[in-house]
Amino acid sequence: MRLKKILKTDIEERYKLFYKGKEYYIQKSKRLKYPDKYYVAVKIGYNTYDSMGVTSSIHKLNLKKYLGEL
Repeated sequence: MRLKKILKTDIEERYKLFYKGKEYYIQKSKRLKYPDKYYVAVKIGYNTYDSMGVTSSIHKLNLKKYLGEL
């Protein structure tokens, strides 16, 4: 599991996650519906993503549990 920070501003945070051969994107933004949660999406094509839902934290143990359940 590799978690890489892509962008961090006062409004938004973006991360790229590589886990079990798949690429995920995680975003937290004050402009979205739940500003205190992290939105997770899996990359399914060249420039195509499929939303997977929201999680409360991006600690590695929590992410492994979250991605393992799906």
